[in-house]
Amino acid sequence: MNSRVFYRWRISPDGAPAQRYNLTMSSTFERVLHEVEALPNSEQFHLYTRLRDRFDPVVDDEDSDPAEVEAAWDAELENRVSDIKGGKAELVSGDGFERRTAALFDELGISRQPRNVPRS
Repeated sequence: MNSRVFYRWRISPDGAPAQRYNLTMSSTFERVLHEVEALPNSEQFHLYTRLRDRFDPVVDDEDSDPAEVEAAWDAELENRVSDIKGGKAELVSGDGFERRTAALFDELGISRQPRNVPRS
């Protein structure tokens, strides 16, 4: 069986440095990936959403109390603002993010293809 090794990065919740780990992919994965990359962007996006929903299902909001949801979002926003003001989080411009991502991909030897993902 042919396989390739991909490198992934794992970042601990406490913000410790990233750890690299190997992820070996089979030739079947490679074939499927090649076929997916040949699909039009809209079909790639549809496949992505189907897989995302399969592995990270959306919580059904019908049973959620809107006041609880709003309170949870308010708390999350307060935490994020606190992290920014406290220096735990750094704001990065879109261009800065692209530069950092490109540098990381270069370092890892990963070629990156531009994608046009439909926005909802």
